[in-house]
Amino acid sequence: MVLSSGGRSASSILVTSAQSGEGKTTISVNLAISLAQLGRRVLLIDADMRRPTLQKYFPQSGSQLGSYLAGEGTWQDMTYQTAVRGLFVLLCGPLPVNPAELLSSDRMRALLQEAATEYTFVILDSPPLLNVADARILASAVDTTILVVKAGTHPGRWSSTPNRRRAPRAQISWAWF
Repeated sequence: MVLSSGGRSASSILVTSAQSGEGKTTISVNLAISLAQLGRRVLLIDADMRRPTLQKYFPQSGSQLGSYLAGEGTWQDMTYQTAVRGLFVLLCGPLPVNPAELLSSDRMRALLQEAATEYTFVILDSPPLLNVADARILASAVDTTILVVKAGTHPGRWSSTPNRRRAPRAQISWAWF
């Protein structure tokens, strides 16, 4: 699933869910660690600029996606290597007042394009789909999207929602947690 999307390699992967609390961050972290343990270079980005949680797994100061997107420094200088060999993290940093605007910026697209040349996989942990536009914005900028669905719910209802139509380029995969 991760290695192909529509017949081509998927190097940039967005992990999202319909609602909060469905396990998207846990899936993002475990996927990134697993790929790094397979010998791949992986960049894990906390693109949830409203309720970032990756810092709970990888506490580090100075790693600030929001600052980079606002025009400060280079994203490479704000990325750090974790204790897991091959796994690098770019945390959200301070909460911005305009997350959707920053995530849809040219700097975000440039980050994803440049990171794809430096890393085998770029994994983005994003906010839920139903609350804000952030995940839909990012879904059109990555190779594939993993939609995490809480166990006991039916994913079919999410595939035909207006949210899916708002990100027409998005390649959706499913993960139950």
